Amino acid sequence: RSGYRELSINIDTGGLAARRILARLAEEGAGAEPRVAR
Repeated sequence: RSGYRELSINIDTGGLAARRILARLAEEGAGAEPRVAR
């Protein structure tokens, strides 16, 4: 199914974006206090 393939591609892209965001947040928060803001 082409729909299933599109879904898997979207999942891979989302995972990449999330990984980038987490990496950037980790870099920015490395020198700051270990405080979790939610």
